[in-house]
Amino acid sequence: MTASANDGFSLIEVLVSVFVLTVGVLASSALHLTALQTAQHSALQTRALHLAVDLAEHMQSHAMPLMPEGEGLVFDTGEAGEWLQRIGRELPDGRALVCRDASPWNEAGGRLTWDCLPDGMHGEGPLVIKIGWRDRAQADSSTADVPRVALAVGPAYP
Repeated sequence: MTASANDGFSLIEVLVSVFVLTVGVLASSALHLTALQTAQHSALQTRALHLAVDLAEHMQSHAMPLMPEGEGLVFDTGEAGEWLQRIGRELPDGRALVCRDASPWNEAGGRLTWDCLPDGMHGEGPLVIKIGWRDRAQADSSTADVPRVALAVGPAYP
C-alpha cells in the first residue's frame, strides 16, 4: 500500500465543519437567551407601568389631595396596602414610593433615584410614583436597587 498525501484530509474537513456548526449553535442559543431576558424585562416594565397608572387613576378618581403642603399622601391605608401587595406579587422584590420630587432622574448617575425632594425644596416638585424591583441579570451591579419606573402624577407647586 502506498500512502497518499490526502490521507486523513476528509477527517480534518469533517472536524472543522463540526466545529463551525457548534459555534453557530452556541451563538444561536446565546441570541435566544438574550431575547428571553429582554422579553422578561419588558413584561416587568409593562406590569410596573400598569401598577403606577392604576394608582394614579385611583388617586384622580377619588379626588385625593396631591400634597400641596408637602404633607404625606392622604388615602385609605387599606387601599395603599392592597396596592403595595400587588407590587410585591407582580414584581420580584417589588418596591414603591409616592412622593414629591423635582428631579427623579439623576443626571450624574444616568438613572432614576429613590431620593425625594431635598429639605430646602419641600413640597415644590410634582407628585411622582416610583416603582422598582430586583433584576436577576443585574443583581450584582450598582443599578440593582434603583427605580425602574417613575410616573409624574400631579403638577409642581410654585
